[in-house]
Amino acid sequence: MKALIATLLVKKSRIAVIAVVLAMVFVFPLVVPIVGNVSANVYTAPPGGNVSSNVYVEPPTGELPSVDAVPLPDVVVDIITPEIDYVAVTGASVTQEVAAAAMAAVAATAAEAAASTGAVITAVGSPVTVSVAEPNTVVNVTLPDDVDVSAITTMADFRADGSLVPVPTRVGSVIVLISGEVTLVPLNVEVNFTDIDMGAQFVHVTDEINLAASMMIVQGRGGGVFDPSAQVTGREASIMFLRAMGVPVDWNTAMATAQAQGLTGGATVADAPMTRVATAQMINNALNSLGVDIEVTPAEAAQILAGFADLEDLTDDELVALAVCARLGIFRGAGGNLMNPQGTLQRSHMASLVVRFQDVFLGM
Repeated sequence: MKALIATLLVKKSRIAVIAVVLAMVFVFPLVVPIVGNVSANVYTAPPGGNVSSNVYVEPPTGELPSVDAVPLPDVVVDIITPEIDYVAVTGASVTQEVAAAAMAAVAATAAEAAASTGAVITAVGSPVTVSVAEPNTVVNVTLPDDVDVSAITTMADFRADGSLVPVPTRVGSVIVLISGEVTLVPLNVEVNFTDIDMGAQFVHVTDEINLAASMMIVQGRGGGVFDPSAQVTGREASIMFLRAMGVPVDWNTAMATAQAQGLTGGATVADAPMTRVATAQMINNALNSLGVDIEVTPAEAAQILAGFADLEDLTDDELVALAVCARLGIFRGAGGNLMNPQGTLQRSHMASLVVRFQDVFLGM
């Protein structure tokens, strides 16, 4: 991708075992993708499909952890922040016909979302066209004066087939990841989940769930329910990360699309729960697909993860994926000196992970 990430040299990483940090509870929010049928680019729960959440619990208890029950991580990994070269572009006006068709697509998407998940989707400005020469380019878009940038939660690509595909968007600005020429529609997505209040200790989890939903990456099950502690399957995880990358996907084509994009390599089982290590591999594959190559050798991975006591049975590829995710701040320990690589993820977990995944290639 065009000058997206400067070469990241992973030096010998210093992993220190520290005393339990008193009130800092970033206990590996295991982010889990929301899955469902994707129609008009709106997620609805698939038939009998469970989706997962974002706070660490010993899987699968089905309950969110209490403050006293959560183990604190003892292993600290030095985190690196990739440098991003943004390309400045100015959005061009579209014809009245294109604008009308785009607004019709927004209305259709909003109606389906309201009926299926309860989300409220509105356009907060006129669509614009933007063009870049290189695929997977991160751009800072200048929009017309009539657009309220502060109200944008995501941009969506209005496509020739009349569909809206959410584009990776950094909230609070108009920084997006695009390829070629796209017609962008600024959207505001509001959700009101009633089952994600996990207390002050896990406010970051609640925030990441709401953020992922506002970017149309994850959605609720309707009636204000997010179902944060439901497990996430391979199909659901594939849908979540593909949408986080801006790739069109639906329930039936998710596995084939994930393999075509290089996320799974054909190894992910559609209906099996996603483990932490399998998710780390999917994230690493997704970053590579976008041209974000974090170079970590197996020897360096072993040094980065040396503080964790439960990784001895993993392959080199699994260790490298976990090390990359740890260095980028996407994954954290599961408590004490454990990574719990075979632990399964919930919807809340996956919501957090996808937000952190996007932060890597869009910037914090």
